[in-house]
Amino acid sequence: MLKMIIISALCLFMFAHYNNLAIAQSTFIGEIEDFRRPFSITTIKGKKVEPKLGYMILPGDQFVTGKLGWVKYELADEGSFKLGQNSQITINEPIVAEEDSKRTDIQLVIGELLSKLKKNRKGPFVLWTPSIVTGVRGTEFQTIVAIDATTLFVVDDGEIEIETEGQKVTVPKGKMIKVVYEEEPSSLENAVPKPERNWGQWRKKQQGIFLNRLPMITDKISAGFSRQLDGIRVFYDDLNRQATSINEEIENLKTFKSENRSNDAARTVNKIEFMTQGIKDKFNAFRNRLNRVRVMRKMTLRMEDFFIENIDKVAKMDLPVIHATFLQISDKRSQIVGLEKKSLGVLRDIYSKMDEIKDDLNEFRSQKGIFKRKEFKAGKKGGRRNP
Repeated sequence: MLKMIIISALCLFMFAHYNNLAIAQSTFIGEIEDFRRPFSITTIKGKKVEPKLGYMILPGDQFVTGKLGWVKYELADEGSFKLGQNSQITINEPIVAEEDSKRTDIQLVIGELLSKLKKNRKGPFVLWTPSIVTGVRGTEFQTIVAIDATTLFVVDDGEIEIETEGQKVTVPKGKMIKVVYEEEPSSLENAVPKPERNWGQWRKKQQGIFLNRLPMITDKISAGFSRQLDGIRVFYDDLNRQATSINEEIENLKTFKSENRSNDAARTVNKIEFMTQGIKDKFNAFRNRLNRVRVMRKMTLRMEDFFIENIDKVAKMDLPVIHATFLQISDKRSQIVGLEKKSLGVLRDIYSKMDEIKDDLNEFRSQKGIFKRKEFKAGKKGGRRNP
């Protein structure tokens, strides 16, 4: 899994520095065990890689399979997986830096994924689909995503916890559940026996539903993007305000240090650490939002391609509305990408400022530790016990 280098003592209070992302991206997280073409690999930088047995998987790698294609791969700390035909996933797509090196995020955009996880996993395993986020405590389950963003979960061992907006449902062994985009999960059902499973047929059925309900589906997707856009805009505005405050306190710290005002410097360091902890808390929620919106962003691109390929199967009277809604979705995608880049730019600026004062922070903590030890010894020598 991702192994981050701790740059300074400040990392106890905030996530790893942006520059460490280059190190994270070069850390192998698994390998390909077998595959069948058509199957392609695209790196986080957009480079196409020739598939081969033993290929070492990097954070941000995207796998895409075509008709009859599949790939079996292993993630070192998680378990083994099989991505079925006509499927697309992204593995551990970096946001800025992974503050939790034991967490695995997989974005299943479309298709079929069989997961067989280790029982002794060290950290959280989170699976994102266009409809839902899944926390996994089990060891074997299937996830199937159709072109209309409907998701099926089938649990064969252990249990999973799925989460929609504000609602969580536990799916135990031997059960399955369906989640339609922007709707509440269905009731639990008995899992289809393995010999009778034909997810290709189910996905084909959902394609017909998608084409028949395109105006309503695209309208729901557009509304969903609007909510995500609003959430990212709020994060960006809050981050800007906090960045301004941190910059002011950093300048104060430099002034207090030059004037040998140690008490004022100590209070300022506490303020900076409190602020950076607040940024870390907000970033955790932001990372989840980005994972959610990124998987849906990739899904809508596939939806548009599928719509164009099957435009003759869509009612002509619906075409103007569908075209207009897809244009709205495209515009919101672009706005989200723009705000995402701005937000990450602000974070990078904060990290750079923190690097400038890391020696001052370390020096203060060292002095503070010495002071506490002296205070404790003085109290003990005087026969007093601290309450």
